[in-house]
Amino acid sequence: MTEFSDNRKRTNVSNRLYGRYQAQVVNVVHPEKLYMVSVRLLALWDAIPDEDLPYAEFMLPLGAKPEHGHAVPVEKGDLVWVEFPRNGDTRYPLITGSVYHAPNYQSNLPKEVNGIAYEPKRSSGEPTPPAYDRKDDLYERFGLREMKTHAGGWSITHVKSGTAIEILPDGQCVIHTEGKQYRSATDNLNERFDKDVIINVGGGRTLQIGKDLRINAKNIIENADLITFNGGTGVVTGECICAFTGLPHGDISSCVKAGK
Repeated sequence: MTEFSDNRKRTNVSNRLYGRYQAQVVNVVHPEKLYMVSVRLLALWDAIPDEDLPYAEFMLPLGAKPEHGHAVPVEKGDLVWVEFPRNGDTRYPLITGSVYHAPNYQSNLPKEVNGIAYEPKRSSGEPTPPAYDRKDDLYERFGLREMKTHAGGWSITHVKSGTAIEILPDGQCVIHTEGKQYRSATDNLNERFDKDVIINVGGGRTLQIGKDLRINAKNIIENADLITFNGGTGVVTGECICAFTGLPHGDISSCVKAGK
């Protein structure tokens, strides 16, 4: 773009803009694959063709360096704040943040900001998540919803399904899955619980163990319609009557009991 054409198309003939301006993202694909997007200043650059618009860099969060940093993309049509830190040179715009836009008094922000509550999914017995408060830190994008509450809680939610991981302000943790859940490890699993463990299974449960199964407990109490070990046909207990004597069997185990 020549200096003459620049002067002719832009509203400020000095080619320098100072201050901060509202702009719209036009193209998110840089010709040299840089992490930059082209922008159009609202009202000021309406007459400039898309191909002549400058590409803007982002004011990145701290920590950006080779193979590190936080890349937050924008999308075509997004409204952003732009400034020109190189002495107002309009060839080098800098995106500093998003524009707060509220058409018809509806904020372009997560729906909770507009008073439309999100209803998290939880199973019976799980703590009820706190409702959004204007003092909370809420970020929703690409179908994921992250909320840090002002009381010290945190959650990440898959909005469409309701699957969520949550840390409550008192330190309790909830892992709620709508659908299948998978766990795996390439080494040992070590779990410790100082109190009771309750497992409710709606269907069946299968354990496949490559080595020994060891259970150490004060008492083992099992109730079932049928208990089968190694495909056997039955177990002699103290309740069984001897076919020869007609009396209950006397030589029975004192530490293993089974119902007839």
